[in-house]
Amino acid sequence: MDFYPWLKLLHIFFAIVAVGLNISYAIWQARAAREPEHTGYALRGIKFLDDRVANPSYAGLLVVGIVLVLIGPWEFTQLWSMRRSPCTSPWAPWRSSSTPRR
Repeated sequence: MDFYPWLKLLHIFFAIVAVGLNISYAIWQARAAREPEHTGYALRGIKFLDDRVANPSYAGLLVVGIVLVLIGPWEFTQLWSMRRSPCTSPWAPWRSSSTPRR
């Protein structure tokens, strides 16, 4: 049985859950800003989601990604796998050559 498509689906699921929850934190914070008496509840909710769902999803994303590379047609020496985060990559669109380096 070929597990590659199922692992790929699981990898995509982990990415959607992790990033989606991180985006939802802004909604929680905006709601708490409108009703300051609920700020504690919102922050506890964010912490719960981060600790119990988002961070384990990122860990699952990493593990399944490594397994996909090991069993699939990919190699760790390919350029995409050597890049760090897209946000810190020198090829990120907002890091043009005219941006001064610190």
